[in-house]
Amino acid sequence: MSGGVTGILLLPVEAVVYAASVFALCEVYLGRGTTAKAALQATIGRWLRYVGIALWQGWSAVWIFMLVAIPGLLLMTLGARSGVGLVALGGFVLFAGVVGGGVYGVIAYIRNSLAIPAALMEQTGVRASMRRSKTLAAGTKGRIFVVLLIAFALYMVAGAIDAPMLFLIARTPFQEHVIAQAAVLLIGFVSHTLISPVALTGLTLV
Repeated sequence: MSGGVTGILLLPVEAVVYAASVFALCEVYLGRGTTAKAALQATIGRWLRYVGIALWQGWSAVWIFMLVAIPGLLLMTLGARSGVGLVALGGFVLFAGVVGGGVYGVIAYIRNSLAIPAALMEQTGVRASMRRSKTLAAGTKGRIFVVLLIAFALYMVAGAIDAPMLFLIARTPFQEHVIAQAAVLLIGFVSHTLISPVALTGLTLV
C-alpha cells in the first residue's frame, strides 16, 4: 500500500526527470551542449502533460488484464464458498487474463513508449503524442522490445541482489533489521539510478 502511494507521489517527479533526460540526450546527440539545470528548465513547465502520458501508458498496458482478471478472481472467490465448478472457471479466466492481458500489455506499452520523446521534441499534447508514438513505433517494435527486455533483465538482477535482504527482514524482529532495510533502499536507489538511463537512452535513440 505504502509503495503504491509513494509511486503516485513520485510520478510527477519521474515524468519530468524522464522528459529532462530525453531533452539532454537529444541535445547531446545533435551536438549541442546542455546541463541538468537547463534540461529541467526546458521541461518542468509541461509536467502535467508528461504525467498524463505516463498514466495513459500505464493504463494501456494493464486494462485488458484487469478487465479479465478481476472477474476471474471474483469467480474463484464465489466458487470457494459455493462450488468447485466456479473455482475452475475462475482459474481459467484468470489464466487467460494473465497470459492474454500480459501479451497485449507488452505490445500496447511498446506502441506507446515513444510518447514522451514525441511530446518533447514535437511539442504535441497528450492524445497527439500517443498517436505519434504509435506511428514512430510502427517499424521499430523489435528494437524497442529489446531495449525494454535489457532493462527488465537488469532490474531482475537488482531484485535478485535484494532478495536475501528481504528474506532477512521477513525473518528478524523489527528492531534488528534497520540495517537490512537501509541496504534494500540503497540497492534500490543505485539500481534505479544505473538502469533507468539504459531504457531512456535506448528509447530516445530509437
